[in-house]
Amino acid sequence: MSLPYTTTLKDCEYAEKRLNYLKDQCNKHYVDITPPKDVSNMERIFAKIASEQNMSESTLREYIQNQLKSEEKHALE
Repeated sequence: MSLPYTTTLKDCEYAEKRLNYLKDQCNKHYVDITPPKDVSNMERIFAKIASEQNMSESTLREYIQNQLKSEEKHALE
């Protein structure tokens, strides 16, 4: 029996690993990246993505996971 959020936590850990890999690749290739200034700014960015993609915020995590996988694959190639 697993805890209710076990899968979500694992997904977040994979996302963090992918983000760190992409950040390292950007640094390696001198690509400037600018993180959000604060949490509220990041929340606005997520809400904008959800609105543009016409999705609920509950499906936003899955969308972001898929985008990260795609970007990681692109970086590996």
